Amino acid sequence: MECVPRLMVTAPSSGAGKTSIACGVVRAFRDMGMSVQAFKTGPDYLDAGYLSAAAGRPAANLDLFLADGRTMVEDFAAERPFDVAVAEGVMGYFDGGGPGYGGEDELSTYAVASRLRMPAVLVLDAGKAGHSVAAVAAGFAAHRRRTRIRGVILNRVGSERHERICREALDGEGIPVLGAVPREAGLSLDSGPLGLVPSWRLGSGAVDAMASRIASFLDAGGLARASRTSEPLPRHRGAAGRAGRPPAAPAAPGPVVCVALDDAFGFYYRRSLENLRLAGASLRFFSPVADRALPECDALYVGGGFPEDRAAELSANSPMRASVKRFAERGGPVYAEGGGMMYLADRLSAAGPGRPRRRRMVGLIGGEAAMTGRLRVGYCRCGLLADTPIQAAAGGAGLAGHVFHYSEMRGLPDDARLAYACEGPGGGHVGPPGGSGPRRGRGGKRGCDGILAHNALASYVHCQITRERAGRFVGMAAGFSRR
Repeated sequence: MECVPRLMVTAPSSGAGKTSIACGVVRAFRDMGMSVQAFKTGPDYLDAGYLSAAAGRPAANLDLFLADGRTMVEDFAAERPFDVAVAEGVMGYFDGGGPGYGGEDELSTYAVASRLRMPAVLVLDAGKAGHSVAAVAAGFAAHRRRTRIRGVILNRVGSERHERICREALDGEGIPVLGAVPREAGLSLDSGPLGLVPSWRLGSGAVDAMASRIASFLDAGGLARASRTSEPLPRHRGAAGRAGRPPAAPAAPGPVVCVALDDAFGFYYRRSLENLRLAGASLRFFSPVADRALPECDALYVGGGFPEDRAAELSANSPMRASVKRFAERGGPVYAEGGGMMYLADRLSAAGPGRPRRRRMVGLIGGEAAMTGRLRVGYCRCGLLADTPIQAAAGGAGLAGHVFHYSEMRGLPDDARLAYACEGPGGGHVGPPGGSGPRRGRGGKRGCDGILAHNALASYVHCQITRERAGRFVGMAAGFSRR
């Protein structure tokens, strides 16, 4: 595992086509008979969904803000055996960090590749360039002492002549070309208001067809050779166990954690779910849209997603709404993030023709989740104001998280119990410390997030459920099951 072949797919900036090219690289390796584990750098769920569809197994995230470097390396080493790892970068290769986050590239794709000693291939958008692609590639290759860039993939090539011009220029710099993908329909991904359209709405067949077509334009042998220049991982002895072996999951069935999964809710970190299993939980998936009641369970996890797109169906499913509320009011542990918090509110409103249309939701935490059309995005650090189902306030360690939403909570009760005091560009978007004034923070300023009701926590903040947090949540579930 320490020297398993691995490859980072990166670019000079966003918009170069990293996700579609990364899917093609995954497919190229699979066509060679390799098992591929895909990864997404940063907190993004949507890109990870495409990579999962291309790889035929769930992708994982690599994030130096949500998890420290040592934990990230240990989690990477603890993945199930595979022949090659393919990671997609975030933004430009050296982007990530700066004010509020640490060093100028402390959280960048380059930093992740360096931690994991992973070679990289640079995706260049050649659509409006020729010889200049060589200058860009040479600049990136020389920007740091060890950039790990092993070659480039040309994207959006206009013609054979265009490709020849680009190749000749790159040959002059001694930079290998590992693929040239033409500019044509079906070789890029559609975008929606939150970025890419979720992969589950396209279907794995559409993703696979795109990836297969892109793979036909790649130098699979050259990519494989580049991946084999990986260096041994740093050796850590920690929670992952000796030599990166994951701890064994308990043999006996543990408490059941019900996880919402359908068109409305689908944003989960693979490592979070795996840590819940390792803590002894049995996961049972259900649909708040289609199912009529919660399955028998001892805890409930409702992740992010697009509940606003299925608001009518969620509202019409009153038996499920009542079932969720009844479970929480009985003291069942509940953890909800992003769209999950919107579902637990009294109402969800989305602007449309005329006045906003309000739909009844679960009614557990009070207030209204209102779509605003304004994006709030960024990392944040959250201090604990109270015990939560995933972390005790004792010790005050807090958590690192991120937010990404177009809604805000309005009309929370004055006596609402708040969980987090947040700082950072992601801010706190529920209310200020102390409970006075407008009940929302603003990006970059101190504000509160997370609402507590019974043994439920609902928050705009998404975080990774670490092994420690999973242990607390599953422990609460076990205690609830013994009542």
